[in-house]
Amino acid sequence: MTDKQVDYYLKELEKSEYKVGIFNKEIDTENFDAQKVVDTMNKSFHIMYLIQELKLLRDLQEIGNTSIYGLTKKGRKVVRLGGWLKYLEREEEIERRKERKENAEIKLTEFKVKTGMFPYYVAFASFILSTISIIKSYNNEKTREQQSQEIQLHKKEKTISQKNLVDSTKVYKKK
Repeated sequence: MTDKQVDYYLKELEKSEYKVGIFNKEIDTENFDAQKVVDTMNKSFHIMYLIQELKLLRDLQEIGNTSIYGLTKKGRKVVRLGGWLKYLEREEEIERRKERKENAEIKLTEFKVKTGMFPYYVAFASFILSTISIIKSYNNEKTREQQSQEIQLHKKEKTISQKNLVDSTKVYKKK
């Protein structure tokens, strides 16, 4: 049974009013037609394949030669995702993602084995260097503040001494 046939059977079942399929296995012996017998046998094999192998359908009830079947939980999921073909595409994508994840994990494990504790040493050294840098910047900030205060004090002293000099020359000239 091809994937297109599986898709076709599921879509036909989904389109039906009661969401169940009815299959009559009875062969009309009075109007015997070999093609109808072959078609009936093929449909029977296809339904059994969907029930037993793919687990998309389940037997609900069997009355004489007539079987009533419906979708399983997996079958409803397949229909909800857009059919058997889209379900297969999605499963392939999931499989590819799992492979990529496993490959990444293998590479990461190999890196860990090759480098051992080296990344931890680098991280610890980086922590030490950043701590030293923070301490230095704090100390530099303090020295800058002290220098700016000293410069301001020196400027004030200079302006005061210039005023005193100007005042003293004025006093000297008056006499």
